Amino acid sequence: MGCTQLDISNMCRDDRVDLKNYDVDLLVEEFEMKKSVQPDFFYSIVKDSSGRLKHVFWVDSIMIQQFKLFGDHCYI
Repeated sequence: MGCTQLDISNMCRDDRVDLKNYDVDLLVEEFEMKKSVQPDFFYSIVKDSSGRLKHVFWVDSIMIQQFKLFGDHCYI
């Protein structure tokens, strides 16, 4: 049984739709796992109207300690 170029294009389109936002879901899953282990872990994710990732912010206990020590000053 053969297939046409249109069949292949449709399959690729369907795969993209199925995987849409999958990477964001994996990131949220990873962050939730870290949050369950580290009580100080915090994250925030903002998506656009299409559900695509727009902004990500996260902080863990080490980052909090370093900020307390060094603030937000950057020395080069």
